[in-house]
Amino acid sequence: GELAASCLTALLVTTVILLPLSTPATDATTASSVAGAIAVPRTWKGCIGCSWNFIITVFASPIRRVYIGYGLCLLSLLLLAALQQPPMKILNLSAFLVGMADAISQSGLYVYAASFHRPQYTAAVTFGSAVAGLAVGVLRLATRGIFDTSTLHGLRTGVSLLYVISSAVIVICISALYRVVRDTSTSTSISTSTRASSGVERIVGDTGKGTADDHAVVTPAENNRICNHTEKRETAHITCCQVIHHPRFEVYLDTIKVTWKPTVTACLNFFITLSLFPGTVSSIESMPSSIGGISFSLGDWLTTVLITTFNAADCAGRGVLNIESLGLARLVLSKRDAVRAAADGDDDAAAPRRTAEGRVLFPYLNMWVWYHCVSRVVFYPLLALCILPTTPHPIISMDLLRILIVFIFGFSNGFVNCAAFMVGPTMVKEERHRDASSLLLLLSIYSGLTLGSYFGLLVDFVVRKMGEN
Repeated sequence: GELAASCLTALLVTTVILLPLSTPATDATTASSVAGAIAVPRTWKGCIGCSWNFIITVFASPIRRVYIGYGLCLLSLLLLAALQQPPMKILNLSAFLVGMADAISQSGLYVYAASFHRPQYTAAVTFGSAVAGLAVGVLRLATRGIFDTSTLHGLRTGVSLLYVISSAVIVICISALYRVVRDTSTSTSISTSTRASSGVERIVGDTGKGTADDHAVVTPAENNRICNHTEKRETAHITCCQVIHHPRFEVYLDTIKVTWKPTVTACLNFFITLSLFPGTVSSIESMPSSIGGISFSLGDWLTTVLITTFNAADCAGRGVLNIESLGLARLVLSKRDAVRAAADGDDDAAAPRRTAEGRVLFPYLNMWVWYHCVSRVVFYPLLALCILPTTPHPIISMDLLRILIVFIFGFSNGFVNCAAFMVGPTMVKEERHRDASSLLLLLSIYSGLTLGSYFGLLVDFVVRKMGEN
């Protein structure tokens, strides 16, 4: 519990700190105001200002944030592997580093995925997160099954193997990211050269001229270089006090006014999930039941089966939005395609329109995301009935029915989370608002994780007290 608290605290605090560092302010007024700023004198205040400017420059790039996050995670794994019997302070430090690394890397991944302007890429990131969690659990079970965990030597050997495999996966991910960024930069250079040779002028960030295909050439790698160049120019003479009043904070205020519904949905979704899982779910005890005259009970395996079922269902809920043949992603994002068609000159009266704030409205957002998330409160009584009353047996005592409830619970968690991350960045037009939307969604799920985990302690306490009575 203490380690989980350290990790969740690091997730939330790091995400809050990253908000002013991650989204560059590219307004003309901001650039002019910063350009006219007075240089910081070479004093201790100037050193602090220069250090702050350096931090802003480093963390302004989503790719660099991913590299930094992976590096911190690898450092924490090496730290634990080097110590035979680490004290509790070292374990808390490692948990805090892992949480900080997770927040930094995910803030870069989601922003980088959103910059492609393809919601499927964001859905792929959320699906990958669920697969990673499931893989870690399966890997942990495998190492415990291979080695004799009843002895200290077998336990250490299994944990060491887990560290080695995890470190290898991180190195592979870093190499894969480098390859993707390199290939993207190469394709950008070829596209730019082709367009320049044909005499076509490319206007970056212009939404009033040209078609969607004209602007599709601005790939995330090129946009990242442009943002970095702008950020370096803008932060050349920014002091700490100026950063506090910097218009980049206004980017988040403008974004949340438009994307508040998927942002609140993501927070509420994880709040409900963490308040019931794994605490209440792991408290469900197996009960013997008869199916077709055959007695069936999972016994001590029920808790393991329920947790594995939830993780697998969570992956499935995110995965269905990644399968294009099912058409669920197109249904959730259908209005975005219609707005694009209307912008290209379609005068169909049924075609949806963009609001004055540049917001895109989705007809199925309430049904598939918002109402779906709110309806998940039904799992509070459902899972409570799997435990209560304790005598003679709970109202829902059949193990297979409990597994089905947990499966639906996990599936809805993954689906709502993935849908919120797909819809959020597509509700705004400008690149900086898309970046801000991704970061606000991360902040919302980390807030839901933290608040839900503490509220889960209260839920578990109430259920136990009701069981005693």
